[in-house]
Amino acid sequence: MKKQCLQSKLPAALGLAIALPAAMAWYYSTYVNWQPKAYPFAVIAVILGNMLLTLLTLWARGERKAVPLVWKTALSALVFAAALIVPSVLINNVMQLGARPAANAAVPLCAMQLLALFILLLRGWRKELGRAGIAVTAAGLALCTAAAALVLDAGGAQTALRHALYYRRIGGISMPPNPLEKEGWVLDRHDEFDGPALDEALWVPRYFESRRPPGTTDAHYIFRDGCIVLQIPDASVRVSSLQTGAKTFLHGSTHDHDIEENMKYTPRYGYFEIRARTQRGSGIHCAFWGIGTRETDTQNAEIDVFEILGRDNSQVMWSMHGQDDPRLQHNYVNGNIRVDFNPHEGFHIYALEWDPDFIRLYVDNRLTKTFPASPDYPFVFLLGIYEGENWTGELDTGVPYPKEFVIDYFRAYKKA
Repeated sequence: MKKQCLQSKLPAALGLAIALPAAMAWYYSTYVNWQPKAYPFAVIAVILGNMLLTLLTLWARGERKAVPLVWKTALSALVFAAALIVPSVLINNVMQLGARPAANAAVPLCAMQLLALFILLLRGWRKELGRAGIAVTAAGLALCTAAAALVLDAGGAQTALRHALYYRRIGGISMPPNPLEKEGWVLDRHDEFDGPALDEALWVPRYFESRRPPGTTDAHYIFRDGCIVLQIPDASVRVSSLQTGAKTFLHGSTHDHDIEENMKYTPRYGYFEIRARTQRGSGIHCAFWGIGTRETDTQNAEIDVFEILGRDNSQVMWSMHGQDDPRLQHNYVNGNIRVDFNPHEGFHIYALEWDPDFIRLYVDNRLTKTFPASPDYPFVFLLGIYEGENWTGELDTGVPYPKEFVIDYFRAYKKA
């Protein structure tokens, strides 16, 4: 009898092992990687799957009457939908976790599993199944946990696995450069940084010149091995940056003196890519980012393709700040992705795909982040190394000068 009872519950136990990872895959795509269009389809698919498994379980138990089958299945779907949706809504709206790193999804994952187990106990499984049945249920939930952890990239598990396999295939600790030609795109502007001089038709070698006294914002750089090396030469320098345009009040309200507008390259939409190696050491960071040209006061959104802290060798930070742009006020987000390479030791590729309807970020040609909105005005792009900002940590005085951000190339494309 117990064996029959156990067998009758196997469909539902296996169903849980399928449904919960599916639910967490939905949560990841919807709340972590911002794919809201997938929400209704994923929810419907998971609920329908649960209903089918409930029917199979009831049928296996000998339930053949239509009315009990319908209401029990409907009740199961209602409870399961609540277990699926409510924790995610609470986590997202009440705790304001939103599109933060995937590890935060462990909270609704645990909530869903506890609810699922509670539902099983309410249905009387404890008495009917006994120890063997509870063991099967626990095994199903354990499988859910393992699968969901991989789906969610909790603790960087999925990313580490992907990169371990990928980098083993390509060999070495650096990502090889991409071909100059990119399928589906037309090269718009590029700089391979072969030297011996900076292309001043593309770059302004100063960092928001109007914000500080003249001469204090100049970039320090050299050319080496086919790369440009932005340097912090000593403790008197806090930033070395290149930008594709300059004007007074381009970014922020800090003002020291007016400057002449000097816009070199201010694209709207496209694909933008660099290959670079960053600097290790607390209190310093390197960045590839862009800011709106501020033709009006609201055209000042910011996109950080990456900010990599010198104190961290395993994460790439990203963000989109709406600033004063009313269209992007609900899209002020930031977070990071965990990588299994050290960005301070080898060259890696970081890219932005900017479309009227979305923004996508890539690391080593792999999609890492999607925003379902984007600025609709031109941008100035910046490459820079920065030292001494508090949020980057206490300055590590043991790291010698010069501190360097090494960039192999900058490439910008338009849709073909």
